[in-house]
Amino acid sequence: MGDRANVKLIYDDVENDVPSAPLYVYTHWSGTEMPKTAKEVLDSPEFRSNVGDPPYAGRVFITRFMEAFGATMESKGYGVSPYESDNNHPILEVDLEDGNWRWEGSEEWQGLDTFNGEYPED
Repeated sequence: MGDRANVKLIYDDVENDVPSAPLYVYTHWSGTEMPKTAKEVLDSPEFRSNVGDPPYAGRVFITRFMEAFGATMESKGYGVSPYESDNNHPILEVDLEDGNWRWEGSEEWQGLDTFNGEYPED
């Protein structure tokens, strides 16, 4: 039961030669809406102005994403972890260093302006 989805945020610190580390943002009940909500966040001036500064871009993404779904401190249908949580949908990956995105398993990264807010077709 549920409508689970994850967004994988990629934190790269190329400047300091630190290997990339993911952080997953999870929704238990709103997976179908995840791409549309992610697009709203990715298009926001707050997110775009922080691309290239992963700690801030990540904070903006997580905050705006949770706000869009109405998450509160009492909500249990949302989470953040260093690993993938239960999942029913393709996982969106977002590189916070350059803003590029892809669906997990895809080799090709896409530019931030190309994300259409929809799951890929089967």
